[in-house]
Amino acid sequence: MLYSVQTGQPGFDHAYGMSVFDYTAQHPDAMATFGKMMVEFHGQEVAAVASAYPLFDVTSVVDVGGGSGNLLAKLLEANPSLHGTVFERPSVAETAVQLLHAAGLNHRCDVLEGDFFESVPTGGDAYVLSHVIHDWDEAHCLRLLGNCRSAIGPRGRLLIVETVLPGANEPSQARLLDLIMLANSPSGQERTVEEYRDLLGRADFHLERVVPTASPVSVIEAFPA
Repeated sequence: MLYSVQTGQPGFDHAYGMSVFDYTAQHPDAMATFGKMMVEFHGQEVAAVASAYPLFDVTSVVDVGGGSGNLLAKLLEANPSLHGTVFERPSVAETAVQLLHAAGLNHRCDVLEGDFFESVPTGGDAYVLSHVIHDWDEAHCLRLLGNCRSAIGPRGRLLIVETVLPGANEPSQARLLDLIMLANSPSGQERTVEEYRDLLGRADFHLERVVPTASPVSVIEAFPA
């Protein structure tokens, strides 16, 4: 943390000589621990997201960087007519396959492998980025959002699930998360609504609304501009 505060650079990279994503890709045990931590830390919010943002008017959803698939599983359970896709790195994709199969949802979803900085699958009605945008600096976010913009149809929507920072030093647990992102992610950060509005606008999206949930995260809804 001291290194991150002094330099503005991720302390994890300084300590290990690589990003947390490169490290976990090379260390399967660490990846398994990281995956379990993400499910435990964010596990309660997936039901809150599914409840706060029903997808009754959507046929297919693509969870970009969907991790273990736990959010997609909850969305599929809450919306019986929905078909889903998890798009993840090869080192993570098998975890999603196992979770979705165990949940009895494999007949309603696909797990595709790839790099979302290169491209994302086309054909979805809704694209979800859950705890992805906050991992990256502006340049990487714009590349990822640009790929989503290229893949999404004119009537599609983008749903960003994140903890939104309040304004002007209002107390929030999001500020602690902001420090964690500084120290451990590749130049990640939490953002305010206005920062999301600006970022999305630069990627040719229009921020429509921010939907709160019964958890620390909100659903930021955006449409092609």
